[in-house]
Amino acid sequence: MTSMQRRDSRSTWASCCRTRAITLTVLGSSTRIWGLAQTGWRRHARRTAHTKARRDGAAGICAWERMAARVGGDVARTN
Repeated sequence: MTSMQRRDSRSTWASCCRTRAITLTVLGSSTRIWGLAQTGWRRHARRTAHTKARRDGAAGICAWERMAARVGGDVARTN
C-alpha cells in the first residue's frame, strides 16, 4: 500500500464520518422540529377546543336570552 492510497482511504473515512455527522444532525433537528410541531399542534387543538366551547357557551347564553326575552321580557334576562 503506497502512501497515496493510504491518504486516499483516510480522506474517504473522514468524508464518511462527516456525512454521518451531517445525517445525524439533520435527523436530530428534524426530530426536534417534528416534536415542536406536534406540541404546537396539540396546543393549537386545545386552544381551538377551548374557543369552540366558549363560542358554544356564548351561543347558549344568546339562545337563553332570546328565550327569556320571549317569555318574560328583559326582567328574566340573566347575564
